[in-house]
Amino acid sequence: MSKSEKRHFKLSGNVQLNKSPKAYIKLFDVLEAQKEFNEALISKKLIDKDLSVNYQITKNYLKNALLKSLRIFHGHNSVTSILRSLLNEIEITLNRGQYAIGYGLIDKAKKIAYEYELFQYLIEIFDYEKLILNNKKYIINLKEIIQEEKNVIENLDNINNYKNLYYTLADFFTKVGVARKRTQLEAAKTIMKNPLLKNYKNIKLFRSKLYYLYTHALYNSIVGNNKMNVYWGGSIALFDSKPKMKLLLHAGYEAVLVKYISVSIDSRNIKEANLTTKKLEEHLKTYRIRNIRVPLHKIFAIKLKLCIIAGDFSGGLDLIDKNKPLSIILDQDKRNDIMIRLHLCIVYIASNKFEDALDWSEDILNDAFFENSRQDLQTLARIFNLIVHFELKNYLLLPSLIRNTRNFLETRGYLFDFEKKFLVILNKILQMKPDDNIKDIFKFIMAKMESINDPLERQFIEEWELLSWLESKISNRSFAEIIKSKKHKA
Repeated sequence: MSKSEKRHFKLSGNVQLNKSPKAYIKLFDVLEAQKEFNEALISKKLIDKDLSVNYQITKNYLKNALLKSLRIFHGHNSVTSILRSLLNEIEITLNRGQYAIGYGLIDKAKKIAYEYELFQYLIEIFDYEKLILNNKKYIINLKEIIQEEKNVIENLDNINNYKNLYYTLADFFTKVGVARKRTQLEAAKTIMKNPLLKNYKNIKLFRSKLYYLYTHALYNSIVGNNKMNVYWGGSIALFDSKPKMKLLLHAGYEAVLVKYISVSIDSRNIKEANLTTKKLEEHLKTYRIRNIRVPLHKIFAIKLKLCIIAGDFSGGLDLIDKNKPLSIILDQDKRNDIMIRLHLCIVYIASNKFEDALDWSEDILNDAFFENSRQDLQTLARIFNLIVHFELKNYLLLPSLIRNTRNFLETRGYLFDFEKKFLVILNKILQMKPDDNIKDIFKFIMAKMESINDPLERQFIEEWELLSWLESKISNRSFAEIIKSKKHKA
């Protein structure tokens, strides 16, 4: 909660006349003093006997009081809150027979609902309009209301159809990630064959346009096409063309900016990434005033990725140190945590901090939450884990880890040409004879890796700098040095 929200809550609590507020305000103070929530320590700090005995009751009371306070505090900042209040006022006035006031409120609510494409509220508003039909003072055409209702339902269906297409593809991406199988490619193409996704110019509604652009951007991400820049950029332009919708859907606008920055970084358009990052930071300042929590994990993820792309791993370490403890950042967006953790692995591997890299790779492998995350990222976590164990010279442990990794990938149908060759590398090195030259083995495997021509596999290998590690072993240069030299050439 922001300082303003806390102040409003405590002031509203202190003006209550019953005894309960005193207890829940005390509990709030105890909770607020904690940097991280720890319920076990709360009882030790509860000096008040009544509060200690009635802890569960007071906690529940506090939860409801907080929600009520936030609802009142933000009641005039949200369009949806204003609409809900108007609907309540319409119901009250009509029930009391105050049709003149109710009719005026209905007109006001309809204008807001149409302006922001909040068609779901219009269905309820039409029901209130029909209630006024019995009052002879107001000439209301039932046929017009019914036709208007049909049009609104069509608009709702249109938005939902586009939304469902996007979420179908998003669900696919959440499980698969970037396509590495022809079957995955075909599955994504099948979704995109829907006639709704053919012509952007025919779309009239803002939200439908938005989901159209989102879906195309996501599809291009799945197939590894740089056209996603066009669609994320188009989404930003659409938001900028409708300031009121940008205000209402501020979280969506923020997410689009982050996506655009990310793909700009991937395409090495650092200038565009930096410009859009400034735009995002300005946007966040606006919403900081409005008491919207600034998503630190997104800014951190962008800056960390920029360090990796530039080969600035010392800068990456400084960024990590400035944002410790990282748990505060990572807990904000569990769904996207795996990508940040993998980037942390790269920074630590490139900086020869292998123990730290091991901690983060193990963190991914041991967290049940990530078991159903993107398959390509799960694969990558296991590859990084093996690289780190190799660098730490855990040679006795590696054979069983290699077997487990192979079994994991085979079971999930994710043992591709690169993975097979990579696992062979490690096995060959572990089985080296005294007179074998390790560089020759790395050169042999490097040649095999470079012979992989499948564009889906090449994309995976190049995006995550997996050949750079092999090259570092051949050239006696650090992993960081190899990556940095490639960035300068680019």
